[in-house]
Amino acid sequence: KSCKEETQLDRNRNIRNFSWKDLETWVNLLNEITISVNGTSLMDLELAKQMLSQPSCNPEQNCFLAEVDNTTVGFTLITPELPIQRAIISGGVVNQYRRAGIGRALLEASIEQATTLRASVLHVQTEFENTSAKCLYETCGFQPVRNYSRMTWSGDTVPVPKLPAGFYIRSFGKKKDAEILTDLQNTVFNGSWGFSPNSVEQIKTRLKFKTSDPEGIILATSGSEDVAYNWTLRDPTDTHPTGQISMTGVRPDHRNLGLG
Repeated sequence: KSCKEETQLDRNRNIRNFSWKDLETWVNLLNEITISVNGTSLMDLELAKQMLSQPSCNPEQNCFLAEVDNTTVGFTLITPELPIQRAIISGGVVNQYRRAGIGRALLEASIEQATTLRASVLHVQTEFENTSAKCLYETCGFQPVRNYSRMTWSGDTVPVPKLPAGFYIRSFGKKKDAEILTDLQNTVFNGSWGFSPNSVEQIKTRLKFKTSDPEGIILATSGSEDVAYNWTLRDPTDTHPTGQISMTGVRPDHRNLGLG
């Protein structure tokens, strides 16, 4: 289908950098945009501060807000992954201000910032059904490169895995487990599409997120060697919380044994 033409707003429009005093506004904006896309909110103030405080985030340089008549109506956040010379864009515009050139202005600011960061690849992810966003990206020179599936498990009973002989499951929590988890994750995903190696500092920061419970990180162990892991998260909502498998994998030399 052809894209509908954008209509410019005859109002005072401004694109500016995020500052920490914008945190609550940013959280409300993110949730409003997310609810309009998939019907659920993602964020509260505590989690937002934890996420934006990650060592590589630097939101005061890498996050932009769009304002119309002093009302914040959209944002974009650039996540740099400079070990692989990549940056990722996320963001959006509230429903009533879409197709008015605001998304394009935010995207242009993000492309300029990604260039400043010396990223050679810029990726953005969108829902398959979001035709207006896909149209915007395509007219700005983006091309589809990867499809993801969001899968949901439901059932009355939780399946109990049968471990291969010689292996056992343990929870995260030993003294050197942050280093072990970092090495395990980097080894498991080495060479995988779009994976940027993690530092121990990055892993320790994510372990402090309110959505990450150490007991929700399980490792498959043989003898003294941890060879597989599953890092689960839980969303911050108090009612009907949703669990998520964030990262999971098996070392190459222990695959095809049923550990996955």
